[in-house]
Amino acid sequence: MRRALLALLLLAAPAAEARTARKPTDAATLRDPARLVALGRKLEEQGDHANAMRFYERAIEIDPQYTPALDAAGSSTLARGDGTAAFGYYAGWASQDPANAVAMLGMGAALVLRQQPEEAMPVLARALALGAGLADVGHWEGVALDLSGKPDEAQVAYAHALRAAPDDRRVIQRLALSLAISGERTAALQLLEKFVGDAEAPDVMRTLALVYALTGDLKTAIEIAGASLPPREVETLGLFYSRLPELDAAGKARAAHFGRLPAPVPAAGEPQRLPPQDVAAETRPPSRSVVSADVSGVATLPRIWVQLSSRANRTGLVAYYASVRAKAGGELNGFAAFVQTLPDQCRLLVGPFDASSPAEELVLRLKSHGVDAVVARTPAGADITSL
Repeated sequence: MRRALLALLLLAAPAAEARTARKPTDAATLRDPARLVALGRKLEEQGDHANAMRFYERAIEIDPQYTPALDAAGSSTLARGDGTAAFGYYAGWASQDPANAVAMLGMGAALVLRQQPEEAMPVLARALALGAGLADVGHWEGVALDLSGKPDEAQVAYAHALRAAPDDRRVIQRLALSLAISGERTAALQLLEKFVGDAEAPDVMRTLALVYALTGDLKTAIEIAGASLPPREVETLGLFYSRLPELDAAGKARAAHFGRLPAPVPAAGEPQRLPPQDVAAETRPPSRSVVSADVSGVATLPRIWVQLSSRANRTGLVAYYASVRAKAGGELNGFAAFVQTLPDQCRLLVGPFDASSPAEELVLRLKSHGVDAVVARTPAGADITSL
């Protein structure tokens, strides 16, 4: 492990720094949390998220209470949409400094990404009271309210955020989606108009397509998507877009913000199935589960999982899962995490899988990263909840 970390250090350093890294004093760098975080941030700037996280995790291993490392790891995972991992880091920070506005804001944002809007709202309110920026708080409050099926209130929150940061493109796009959820296509298009055609804003075209899809113009939505995507992906998006108009406000928000569709309700007498419902920006390997963090229907049938841990209670499972994800080298990206509650233990699970072979493959891949895991099965009616 020490040699591997030193190799990463040498790769990350400029030529002159690499020469000095051969000196015995550089071994101390790997025991210095501040230096590890600084190197991680450099790698982050270069787009090397995986190795940056290794430095942050190493710093946290040395000093679990080192807040700059918790902050760096939290902001990095938050920026990449990993609410579960981000929550673990920010919760670790907030546990030792409960009056810290940044830690509280990070926890609130992570809860939003975990699609837990009711839990997020009081945390975000607390962050604002502690001094967090109105632009950031308003942005995440807006998403939480959209997820709660309250687009009118969400639009007020986004408006507050834009008063503090008028040019925040992220908030402008969220507001445009919220307006589309309310059926106000014209207002949404007016917001996005100044970004259309900007070569540096491809994300705006995705938002534009969603605005048309949410408001029932499937043809235009597909035309916009087809301008930059291969035919196979456009076909998949077409199926996704076609379901948006039939959803309620909360369902539209979940689909627009997170690419999640609710599982179709089976007709009377039909067996319940849990088909892939996640249309994420990145294509996942076929063997991976694509079930969302919404566990409705998960416990109704026997299921196959990969078990990462078993504890007497849920305490520490969020932080443990965050550490495992950081260690697993991306193998757990795209998975939803769940907890099965038994009379004498709580089992941390990822999945579910349609068969045992892909679960066994994941176990082997995790072991190659030093993560212990086993294939597990749960019976119909098991007590399973989102992590």
